[in-house]
Amino acid sequence: MIAIKKTDLKPSEKPIQYAMVFDYYEEDHQGISNKIWGKQWKYLIVGSEIRPLVTPFDPDDVSVTNKIYSDAQWKGDILPDDEAEIIRRGLLDNDLSAAGEEIPVDVAAPSQEDLGNHKYGSSGESAEHRLLKEFISNNPSEIGLYNPNLTGSMEYMLPSLDSIDILFEDEKEWIAVEVKSIRSGKEDLKRGLYQCIKYRALMRAVERVSGSARPGKAMLALEGVLPRDLMQINNVLNIPVIERIVVK
Repeated sequence: MIAIKKTDLKPSEKPIQYAMVFDYYEEDHQGISNKIWGKQWKYLIVGSEIRPLVTPFDPDDVSVTNKIYSDAQWKGDILPDDEAEIIRRGLLDNDLSAAGEEIPVDVAAPSQEDLGNHKYGSSGESAEHRLLKEFISNNPSEIGLYNPNLTGSMEYMLPSLDSIDILFEDEKEWIAVEVKSIRSGKEDLKRGLYQCIKYRALMRAVERVSGSARPGKAMLALEGVLPRDLMQINNVLNIPVIERIVVK
């Protein structure tokens, strides 16, 4: 959820007006926030799919735990019971009628022009993620793919408009690879596991529609390692995970 600054709110306006998919945050050592917004912030929060909400709201108004969220400075964690109440009320539903609406600059993702040489990509991509993705795309054997007929494509778009980090394919198989760099924390790694499940299901749906028998597979490629508790989750999901990939 994205909160509008208190000083920018009009009378009776609610602070939570937008939501996005959170990727990660990092300290702003290069003054990017000052360049974009004219104010230096300690952290940059990187995400994607910024969208307006149907009903803006104030977390303090819907809290069932009595936690005061308005005290948060730059980042606040929603307690599980309050999160469940927000979801129950449907407050995170998209405002589909606002498709194409201009997002205020205070919550908009930085453009490549704004960022200059600090490249994030179109969805908040870090330099580490981009390098790891390019390395795997050019070296599929690093993740155990030795078929010389496989061709690799980065940012492969499915009919659902979900973008796969890397897709390797030939006439007999296609394999989606979700890439997570050393920057990714536990929640992002967990998200990667479930994205593999989603990609696999979408790929198989595409094959059914096309009448092809080419199996769709998905794997998770990590620069780091999968935490033990996520290994337990993956014992159920059964996603192939390649760890400790070193970019050469």
